[in-house]
Amino acid sequence: MSEKKGLLPEVTERAAQTLQLELLVNENLVNELFREMADENPNVAKFVALTCVQSASSEEQKYMGTLIYHLLGRSGQLPVVSDEIGEVLGAELHQSRKLPEKNSYVAEMLTRLKEDNSYVANMVSGFAINFSEPVRAAYTGLLVYRLLESQAEADKLSKEVPPE
Repeated sequence: MSEKKGLLPEVTERAAQTLQLELLVNENLVNELFREMADENPNVAKFVALTCVQSASSEEQKYMGTLIYHLLGRSGQLPVVSDEIGEVLGAELHQSRKLPEKNSYVAEMLTRLKEDNSYVANMVSGFAINFSEPVRAAYTGLLVYRLLESQAEADKLSKEVPPE
């Protein structure tokens, strides 16, 4: 068994292929999975919804964010994102609103993910190129990953540092 590289579940090829097949046979799957995500982790669903506001590609963004969440969730336990983590990532989102910053953010995250969780990186880039606004779609998926990762980091830190 390989050593875990990051704090989130490492996605396997089998998990990625299984989800891709399910998406092909069930055209309502993304909506079903989004509702499931909203029940399990409301702040993640809220975050995805906020990235979709005033966007012509909102369905594509919702698709990507939901896809990444469930791809990770099928590979292991995901943290439940707190309001505080959502606020911190909201600031990160605000800093990278313009397209040049989004392009840079997407490129940097994909480079890092190729090392940490290569199947997530492959899914983001593979699906995004088929969308009308690939950068927006990839951005949403990567922000979902970052939101979960930030919560996992906070959870780990809270276990390592006892409360005063």
